[in-house]
Amino acid sequence: MSWRTRGGAVAASNGASIPVDATFLTASSVLFDAVYVPGAEASAQVLSTTPAAIAFVAEAYKHCKAIGAMGAGARLLAAASIFDVDGDIERPPAPASAPAGVVFDADGKLSQFVKAFLPAIAAHRHWTREEAPPS
Repeated sequence: MSWRTRGGAVAASNGASIPVDATFLTASSVLFDAVYVPGAEASAQVLSTTPAAIAFVAEAYKHCKAIGAMGAGARLLAAASIFDVDGDIERPPAPASAPAGVVFDADGKLSQFVKAFLPAIAAHRHWTREEAPPS
C-alpha cells in the first residue's frame, strides 16, 4: 500500500521516493492550504473507514479549505459528510452541485480536475461554506 500513517517515504509511480513530512495522525488539516485525496481504490477503502482520516478532511471542510479528490478518493469526502451520495458512495454528485471549493474527478480527466482545483486552492478559503452562527 502506498499511503502511510507515519513518517518514511512513499513510492511514486515513476519509482522516485517522496519523503513523508506529516500525516493525518501527526498534523492538523488547518496547517495546510488544501487537501488532496488520491484515487487509488485500496487507499480509498482504508481511508474512508479510518476515523482520523475522516476527521482530517471534515476539519479542512469546516475551515473552508479547498478539498480535491480523484476517483475512489471521493469516498473519503462522502465519509466526512462533505456531500450526500444518496446511498451510492461510488457516484458523487455532479461537480456543479459540489460545495464551493470542493473539486472531484467526475469523468476521469486529470487536466479538467487540475483546471478546477488550482483556482480553488488559490482562493485560499471558501467562506460561502461557513455555517450560519447559532441564533
